[in-house]
Amino acid sequence: MGMAPNKIIPAGGFKSQYFPERDFSMRSINELWGDLGELPENETLHVITRLFAIYEDELRNNPDNEGALKFFYNLENVIDQVCACNSNRR
Repeated sequence: MGMAPNKIIPAGGFKSQYFPERDFSMRSINELWGDLGELPENETLHVITRLFAIYEDELRNNPDNEGALKFFYNLENVIDQVCACNSNRR
């Protein structure tokens, strides 16, 4: 399995059990949040669409992939919450 669920990836990255020779360095969560906030609205849609496709492929390759299942569970909850908030504003 990959990383434990609910763990935040440290700013220095992580090591994959599948690719031990590879360094998965990445920007910090705050940097990613800032980058997301600076995207134009149409680019944000592209990010969401791409994430959906990535996790859809993950599930197609492994229907028990916990990370992908958690993504779609969280996505469903967020869509429901946003729709409920929007209907309460009307």
